[in-house]
Amino acid sequence: MPKLSVVMSVYNSSTFLEETMQSVLSQTYKDFEFLIVNDASTDNSQDILSKVHDPRIRIITNPNNMGLARSLNIGIRASQGIYIARIDGDDIMAPTRLEKQVRFLDEHHDICLVGSSSMFMDMVSGITRPYRLPTDHVTIFYHFLTGRNALGHPFVMYRKEAVVEAGLYNEALTCASDYELWLKMVRKGFKFRNLPEPLTMYRTHNQQMTYHSNTIQIQNHYNAFFSFTTSVLTPPAKKSETDAYLNLLIQKMTRPTLEKLKPAYVIFKSLLSILDDKHMRAQIYFLFFKEYIRPCILHSRPVDAFRAIRNEFKDAFSFWRRLGLLRKYISRWLRDKNN
Repeated sequence: MPKLSVVMSVYNSSTFLEETMQSVLSQTYKDFEFLIVNDASTDNSQDILSKVHDPRIRIITNPNNMGLARSLNIGIRASQGIYIARIDGDDIMAPTRLEKQVRFLDEHHDICLVGSSSMFMDMVSGITRPYRLPTDHVTIFYHFLTGRNALGHPFVMYRKEAVVEAGLYNEALTCASDYELWLKMVRKGFKFRNLPEPLTMYRTHNQQMTYHSNTIQIQNHYNAFFSFTTSVLTPPAKKSETDAYLNLLIQKMTRPTLEKLKPAYVIFKSLLSILDDKHMRAQIYFLFFKEYIRPCILHSRPVDAFRAIRNEFKDAFSFWRRLGLLRKYISRWLRDKNN
């Protein structure tokens, strides 16, 4: 029985499918099965799948189009490996991706999912650029608390038992089902990491789902975050409050003020209370401080900066740490004022 199962759903992916399959089959790590779910493709994807012969390939053909989330769940339930690696039918794995991710999970038993950075290739312009993701669990967790996705779905490898325990992908969602799954895993207390090097080439083109379903994806993203806050906050936040929270934090403020930030900060502090680890809570406080509070302080009077640090961050920092921050930002404020 293989240790790893590579699960890929295919729907009308003939343009890049063969190249994707070869990138998987030519991996330096060999102990895996390659589960391909053909989601009732209407192009020649099935012909391409049939002509690639390798004993590691298992093809499941859906009788009708069921969507990505359900197809992935079918593949996961049929898989034999203890690890699941994801890839889409238009992306390319670096030759050592599986080897490095399997080794990482073998050596870090407290981590349930490992992703990586990637290279983005725009198929229209031909431009390739690196796509960097945060690597440590604290920063990834912070991104989730502030409404962002710090994991690339086609770049991840996870423990099958963890995903099954979290409830698999939500089959009611046509897109953003990965983000909803990660939030369910956060609720369970699972930990994540990203390897810093790019291990997958991610293509962007006008045939992919995210290109045609951007509005639906954003709405599903907001709904998934609202469901997450409802499950962890007592009393739960209103939908209008979480939508405003995401709008404020993701889109950023053009003229930041502490008064504008206050409603979002109240929700952020409530979300942070789900953490039992005080050290991790302080680290996340500081990340929020740097990204959102600091710009507000730089636009405030020194006395307002002092009150913000004293009142809002007394649980996160020691007296001397708060004093150091205050001195730093007063100096910045005076320098900016004089200039």
